[in-house]
Amino acid sequence: MNDLGLRKEEIIEMLKEHEGVSSSLLEKIADVIVANNKKIERNVTSFVSKELNKKISRTSYR
Repeated sequence: MNDLGLRKEEIIEMLKEHEGVSSSLLEKIADVIVANNKKIERNVTSFVSKELNKKISRTSYR
């Protein structure tokens, strides 16, 4: 599966711009964002696959 979102390291670098935030908190935030991106990607892939299958099955009966 291709990652469509940012990598954990990229997210941490972006979050480091906010001073006063601990690195452990930055890691946790990045982990949550990455996990959420993967969940969104799976849901989108599943939806698109279902829609494509519907269209394929409709056109194959014609």
